[in-house]
Order: sequence, then C-alpha cells, then structure tokens
Amino acid sequence: MGKNRVKYAPVWILIIGCLAYLAAKWTDLSLPFFWDELGVYGPGVLYMLDNGPGLLPSALDPELSRGHPLLFYFLFAAYSKLFGYSLFKIHLLAISIFFALVGVTYRVGEKVLNSWWGMFAGGILLVSPNIFASSAMVLPEILVSLFTLLSLFAAYQKKWGQYMVWGSLLLLTKESGIVVPMAVFGYILLFEKNQKIRLLLYSLIPIGAFILFLVIQRFQNGWFLFPYHTSLISFDWETIWRKVQMLWEALFIEQGRIGWTIILGTGIILGARKKIHLWHQLTGIFVMGYLLFFLINFFMDRYLTLLFPLIAIGLGASIWEISQLFPSKWRSLVSISLGVIMLLLPLFFFSTNEFKYDQDVNFRNIVAIQKETTTFIENEIDPQKTVFANFPLYNGLLDPRFGYRKNPYHIKPVIRMSESPDYIAIFRPGDIPPHQTDSMTVIFEKKVDFIEVRVWGGE
Repeated sequence: MGKNRVKYAPVWILIIGCLAYLAAKWTDLSLPFFWDELGVYGPGVLYMLDNGPGLLPSALDPELSRGHPLLFYFLFAAYSKLFGYSLFKIHLLAISIFFALVGVTYRVGEKVLNSWWGMFAGGILLVSPNIFASSAMVLPEILVSLFTLLSLFAAYQKKWGQYMVWGSLLLLTKESGIVVPMAVFGYILLFEKNQKIRLLLYSLIPIGAFILFLVIQRFQNGWFLFPYHTSLISFDWETIWRKVQMLWEALFIEQGRIGWTIILGTGIILGARKKIHLWHQLTGIFVMGYLLFFLINFFMDRYLTLLFPLIAIGLGASIWEISQLFPSKWRSLVSISLGVIMLLLPLFFFSTNEFKYDQDVNFRNIVAIQKETTTFIENEIDPQKTVFANFPLYNGLLDPRFGYRKNPYHIKPVIRMSESPDYIAIFRPGDIPPHQTDSMTVIFEKKVDFIEVRVWGGE
C-alpha cells in the first residue's frame, strides 16, 4: 500500500495543482471575449454556431477564418450546438483542453524521465504567466500545443498510426503545424537506420490532409493561403533580426524565464557530452524548425505556447543533469531545490504595467474597462444615434454574446469617420484611427495604468 501511495503521489499532486488552478481561473470563465477572441475566433465560432459547423473553407467567411483550417472553429461551434452557448461553457471547453495538455505533458515527462519529473513538467505549465492568462480563452494555441505534443510523442514512440491521426488534426487546426511532419522527416533522415524510406513516407502523411484543405480552399475562395498572411512573409534581414530579438525576449527572458534559460543552457551543455536522448533529438529539430518558421512569418508571443511543454520537460532533464555534478547523497536535495525555484520564479512576474495582449493577467483590467465603457454607451446614448468606436470597443458592440452588451436594442456602431458619427469612442490600447473631436465634449473618461478610454459627444 505504501509503495502505491508513493507511485501515485506525483499524479495526485498534479491533480491538486490543477484544481487550485481552476479555482484561480474560475471568474475568468465568465469574462467577455478579449482581443483576438473578440476580433476573430469568437465571431468565427458564433458564425458557425448560427450557420452550421463545417470543416470546408466555405463554412466560414475568410475575414473570420483568415484562411486557417477550420477544426478549431468546428470543435467549439459543435460543442456549443450540443451543450448550448454561454461564455462560461465555451471558456470551460478551452480550459479543459488546457488540462488535457497538462496531462499529456505529465505523461511524456514520465515516459522520458520519470513520474516526478512528469509532475514537474505539468507544474511548469500551471505556473507560466502567459499560459495562465490565455488558457481559458477561445484561441487555438492550446489546442495546437496539445496536438503538437501528441504528434511528437507518437513519432518518438514509433506509433505511426497515432502520429498520422494527431498530425492530421494538427494541420487541420493551423498551418504552422507543418513544422511537425518536417521535423519528424528530418529526424528519421538523420537518425533512423531501419526501414527509412517507409518511415519517411509515414512522416509526411499528415501533410496530405492539409494539402486537401488548400486545394478545396483554392476552388472555394480563389487562393491557397490567406493573401494578407502571405504578404507578411519577409526575408528582409532587418525584419528577421527584429524577430530574433522578439523571440529571445519572449521565450527566454520575460516573466522570469531568464532563470529557466540558465538551467536549460547548462543542461544542454552537460547533456551534449554524452549520447543525446532520442526525445531531445526529435524535439530539438522541431524547436529549431519552428523558430526558423516564424523568423520569416508573422509573429505573436502566444505562437510560442506550443514550445512550453517541451521546455518544461527539457527543464526537468536539465536539472537532473546538473544534479549529477554533485555527490550522490546531495543529488535529491539539489534536484528538489532547483525544481522548486523553477516553479516559484514565474509567480513573481504574473502582471506588469505594460500591454501584453493575452500574455498577462492584466487583460482582466482591459476587459473590465471595456465592459464599463460599453455599459455607459448603452445607458447614456440614444440607440438611434451613431457611435464611432475603434477596436476593441467596436467589436464588443456588435453582438451581446461577446459579453459586453446587455440591452437588446440596436446600437449603431460605425468604424469609418466618413459616416459622420454622433459620438466617438476611442480605446487605448487599440487601433487608433484619425478622429475629429474639436467640436465635441468628453462625456466619459477612464485612465488606469496603460489603459485609456474617452467618449466624445455633442456640439
């Protein structure tokens, strides 16, 4: 009985951690949509909810899909069809996917290292400020992270049937998933000795699902990839160098990750002296490929989310390598001490006074002030009057299901100043268009840290 308790202790500790996490996130499950939730993904899910879920490109307006494969939208819309729509329910699905990611991270860490380091890897996800902020949002990155980890783990275990399923689902969720089969292809090419041709073919099968989607998209929308996104691809050296700096800061420095970087770097140096574990060979190729992919493509901090489970497992392996430098009687103490420090360090960086999009818990303040501003517009402005509003205010006014509007009457938001609006509402941070307020009076104003909002009206 005592051995069984020890055996399952890491799992129970992680479960308790997940329950504490859910308690800390509980109020977030009822929050209105925020930023890209409000601008693209939430409206896309609701469009499918109103018009029927679908996986073909024609199932969603390109301005909402942005040319992405539609599995993410389909999953959330089908779920809402089945269980009914509410902000709480849809955010509950999002955080459930996150907990699945924590569970899979534990499983991979257990397989590659042991159950205690699996618990540690799952714990790293629970304490990461950027993931904490976005884990309940209706955004595809957590789902992409889950499918990425499952695909890589299946390839590592040589479970090729599972790899083809998870890899295909990944590529039907987001185009950047193509890095996974390319990394698996490269890994097989470099390190496999037996049945190489057959395995190389297996590695590329998930790309077939993506190619099929693109071909259908070409017939239905007239292009393979969303033109706006392709216009952002750049091989300009100065642009690439700026992205190198952005990647370095976002992945290795911010939110206390400088401590992780030191441990990871030390572990890589120590581990390079011996034969590298197959898992680290595979994921190392993937990480390098993924970072190179975003050096020439459009980049946002949250696109790095899928690297965090790999970093978490790498941290566990690095701490173990460092502990081997010490006499055997000190190794457990060194491992526990470094592990606790790595888990505690991010907790000191959960919020800043900067705008970090969906990477910081300060998104709650933006949502609260947008909600307050929307309530003022609803209660104090004649619904027959027109209101110019910038993003994100404008989008929040469009549909009560986004969580900002309450009243059912028609509000007339406009997004072009040429429409001569009766009122002007400007929210910062947000898109700040030119606006004429010289003949108008400020009737609502709010400033908190980096957030500023004003509403003008009257002569």
